[in-house]
Amino acid sequence: IEKSSIAGISILTTQSIVVQGCTIKNNNYGIYIGYNASPIIYHNTFSNNFRGIYSYHGYGYILRNSITSSGSGGGSAGIYASDYSSLLLGYPSQPYFDGWNTISGYFAGLYASGNSFITGGGNDIARYNRIFNNWYANALAEYNSTIYAKYNWWGQSPPDLSKIIARYRNP
Repeated sequence: IEKSSIAGISILTTQSIVVQGCTIKNNNYGIYIGYNASPIIYHNTFSNNFRGIYSYHGYGYILRNSITSSGSGGGSAGIYASDYSSLLLGYPSQPYFDGWNTISGYFAGLYASGNSFITGGGNDIARYNRIFNNWYANALAEYNSTIYAKYNWWGQSPPDLSKIIARYRNP
C-alpha cells in the first residue's frame, strides 16, 4: 500500500478489524484509526510514512510491526495517539501479550497528545518494544497525555533520558 495523500489504510468502524501482513509505505498516515475504532495491527512493515500509525479518538492493539522512517529528519511520529486515544503496544490476552514493535527514524517514536494514553510495558504485557534513533524524542507526551513504557529497548543502556519527554503545554 503506497503513496496515498491521506492514509494507506483508514479504519473508521467499531467492527473487529485485523490488519496483518501488509507493507505500507510513503503515505501521510500509514494507518489512520478513526473515532472509536479499535483494530489489531499485527506483523506489518511501515516505511517512510509521515505518521506510521495515527489514532484520533481511537483505540487499538499494535504488535510485531516494523515502523521506520529514513527521510531527512524523519516523519512526525511512528505511533501518534491524539485526542482521547488509547493504544496498547501488545495485546491483553494469550498468545501475544508483548509488543515486539520496532519504531525508529521519526521526530518522535511514540507521541501522545490531547488527553491520550500509550501503554508500552507494564503488568507483564506490552513489553519488549524497540524504540530508538528517533531524532527528537523516543517518547513524547504532552497536553495532559501519558506514555507508560517499561521493559523496552531505547537504543542504549541506560536509556538517554533527554529523549523521553513529558511536558505541559496549554492548548
